[in-house]
Amino acid sequence: MFGLTPANVRHVLRLFRQGRRPAVTVYESLGEDFFLAPAPGWLNLGWWEGDGDESEAARAPERLVEVLAEPLPRGGDVLDVANGLGAQDPVIARVCKPGRLVAVNLSGYQLRTGRRRLEAAGAHPVLADAVRLPFADASFDGVISVEAAFHFPSRARFLAEAHRVLRPGGVLSMSDVTVEAMPRSLGDVAAGLAQLRVWGLRTSQLASADKVVATAAVAGFEDVRLRRCGDRTIDPALRLARARLAHPGGAPPAHVWAARVGIRSVERLRRSRLVEYVLLTARARTPGETVRLRDITMDDLTLYENLHTDPRMMAELGGPLRRSGLKRKLRRIVDEVTDGRTWYSVIVPGDDPGAAAGTVCIWRHDQDGKPINEIGWMVLPSFQGRGLATGAVRAILDRARAEGRWDMIHAFPGVTNGPSNAICRKTGFELVGRRDIDYSGRTLACNHWRLDLQA
Repeated sequence: MFGLTPANVRHVLRLFRQGRRPAVTVYESLGEDFFLAPAPGWLNLGWWEGDGDESEAARAPERLVEVLAEPLPRGGDVLDVANGLGAQDPVIARVCKPGRLVAVNLSGYQLRTGRRRLEAAGAHPVLADAVRLPFADASFDGVISVEAAFHFPSRARFLAEAHRVLRPGGVLSMSDVTVEAMPRSLGDVAAGLAQLRVWGLRTSQLASADKVVATAAVAGFEDVRLRRCGDRTIDPALRLARARLAHPGGAPPAHVWAARVGIRSVERLRRSRLVEYVLLTARARTPGETVRLRDITMDDLTLYENLHTDPRMMAELGGPLRRSGLKRKLRRIVDEVTDGRTWYSVIVPGDDPGAAAGTVCIWRHDQDGKPINEIGWMVLPSFQGRGLATGAVRAILDRARAEGRWDMIHAFPGVTNGPSNAICRKTGFELVGRRDIDYSGRTLACNHWRLDLQA
């Protein structure tokens, strides 16, 4: 009498016992005619020009896919990860005109249900997991994922897979739901837990927008751009759902009751500014010049002096240092490198093993009475513009992850140092804010970036 289908029953049971593929259970329960979906066959929230009324409902989910497909290259090979019921694939095909379109889904039911839509799009269906894509490296020019990443077991693994299957310079375009703050009340906690249960999510799948950006950078993506847009997606969809719940028609009573509970919890999370909807685009890294790192020695005194006495190198650090005393300082650094307290490396260009382009280092010191790990780098002007600094930072961070060393890393580039701040962004650091830093008796206005190597 509650209008429950067998799939609905499985979904209800999953509220009390999470399975290995909870997202599959959730969406198979909803089916293709869920009464709160903006339009039949669509399961995304939509991109709304208005407040969320019925006159726009049929167009909004299609418009969201258009917005996401627009950055993808034209005429290339495109991969749609978690393609839902296939309604989005004809839109992707129309916008991108791909030479090849592949649609991946973990649900065989959804692939079967969307078969005609896939055929209309000329898309090849593949039953596969987003975190284990069954494709060779560099197979696609574009990857799109519509409102699905928060369901994946690991965003980091999905983003790493997306980067792996993209060709150099290929484009990722995706939308996601993020969590921007901790609950402030028991009501917020209850609303959050309700959403976790209804959608089959675990707390490990939650991430802030800044964390998603950092994870994409760690996966190798460059030019990562993010837009927060809950006002164009979540909020209008909530208003549409409220209006439909006021007149549910022949919708199953169990669906109506569950929907009312779910809508109230999402509304609360939005009022508390806990959840957000984001669009993200990024490009797969184009291989740059390779670098090699070696420990600094006293034989590198000339390099060390050139780096610290050149007015161009020291412009963001308050001006050049005096040459006197630099030899003694380098001796102390070499001793710390020898006993493992500090990592201080010379950057060697891959095409010139005898050259020394600059330095990159991680060291431990006290700040505000507490120990922190800081990273810094310098590249001589004659070697700049070749990606050596970015490659060196990535190399030393990769070493730190491999050796389980340093944990949280902090960086403090000057607020006007565009290239160094860009390196922080590209290598996965999170911008914490601004602060003044003392350096060799000078006070510098810096941006504070942070990277958790254990995340």
